Amino acid sequence: MSVQLTGIVYNKEFCEWSVATKNKDVFEIVSTHSNVLDSENILFDGLTGDCTFSLSAEHAMLVVVPFPVVEEADELEGMVSLHVDKISPYPFERTYFGYEVIDEVGGSLLVLIAIVPVEFLEDIKPNPKRAKFDISRIEVSSLGWLKLILQKSVLHKHGRQLYVILDEEFPEILVFQNGSLVAVRSLKRIIKDRADNLEQELLGEISQLILSLELEQGAIELTPEVAYIYSPDSASADVYTKLAAADIYKGSILNISELGDLSKGVVERISSEGVELMDMTPETWVAEKKALKLKNQFIYAGVAVLLCWLFIVVGFVMGFSYQSKKVAQLTALNSKLEPQAGLVMSVGRRATEMERYVNNRISSLECLREISELLPEGVELSALSYKKTDGVRIAGMADNVNMVYEFKDKLDSSELFVEVDLQGPQTDRRKGKEIFDITLTLYEESEGGNQ
Repeated sequence: MSVQLTGIVYNKEFCEWSVATKNKDVFEIVSTHSNVLDSENILFDGLTGDCTFSLSAEHAMLVVVPFPVVEEADELEGMVSLHVDKISPYPFERTYFGYEVIDEVGGSLLVLIAIVPVEFLEDIKPNPKRAKFDISRIEVSSLGWLKLILQKSVLHKHGRQLYVILDEEFPEILVFQNGSLVAVRSLKRIIKDRADNLEQELLGEISQLILSLELEQGAIELTPEVAYIYSPDSASADVYTKLAAADIYKGSILNISELGDLSKGVVERISSEGVELMDMTPETWVAEKKALKLKNQFIYAGVAVLLCWLFIVVGFVMGFSYQSKKVAQLTALNSKLEPQAGLVMSVGRRATEMERYVNNRISSLECLREISELLPEGVELSALSYKKTDGVRIAGMADNVNMVYEFKDKLDSSELFVEVDLQGPQTDRRKGKEIFDITLTLYEESEGGNQ
């Protein structure tokens, strides 16, 4: 996204603005607009984003004051605040002011101070519900003219030099002394009235300004010519030409188009790096902007959380629906295959049983032969039952306990029987014998069970 700068110059009846975008680390003016204002036309059609608002000098009290050089910005602000309280025509609590260091001369800082009443700034505050732009900084038009003059002209290092800018909407006088700005005055009231004696009115205003400077700072020789800057197409161009030719303040004429649009000067100032610029933006506006920004952040965060929650819920519902369909499909498939699977398992069991019955290795005779061979002397069998599915069960008696355990150990070592379960022995006092029961698990029976 390209970086955009917008500078607006404003009075109550007219505004002009320029827009610049960054191209290869350099800001270039891409458009300039102007608009006549009335009570219904206060939104400055086409303005968007953050803008620097430059007030016409007619709306502010402007003074250039020398202050001692200080290291901390807070110290300078404190001195400026005390000076404003001293000279302001408005109650201090109803005053907004801004300042900017414009030069450093002879160990002093030349500071331009602008003072405006609270009511005026409140009147120009954009309505956030209607306006599409926001005021990021407020300064005065004189600083825009100063920027353009410094770019187009060479200031004299000695004497006083006057620039009389006879713009139709933002006319001003800028006075330089030894190359530094020392005074600013708006000519809007005189230009607006367009009196029959306009030439005399302007000469009187210039004389009054020079006289006040001489009373304050002493008489200093004027440079050879005063610079009169105006448009040849101005309705008062003939008057301005006569003014430049007058003997009292004879001067040179410069086409205002060569100086450039004032709003371009404001944009040029914004793009300057490392410069502390004037800002009269009320602290309440800044606090409101921060609060609104924080509120919007909470709203965006809430919307983001809500969207995430909706995605999770939708994902869960879709996943649950998919799994439900999958389970239903598997259940249907299981219902379809269950009879065939049961049939296969039944056939398998029957085949195993058949294999057992046809297997002679574990026949009853083979079991009887194996038991007889393992039977120790002194041990008698009283019963033997044989089932291929249940194994072999034998009952008997022995002369003593050791014979019973000897018989069990021999059965344990047989390859035909995989498990020998001895119950007993118990002593039969009447017979004087040890009675026992043994259950034998056949090899193939155990192997089939494991399968």
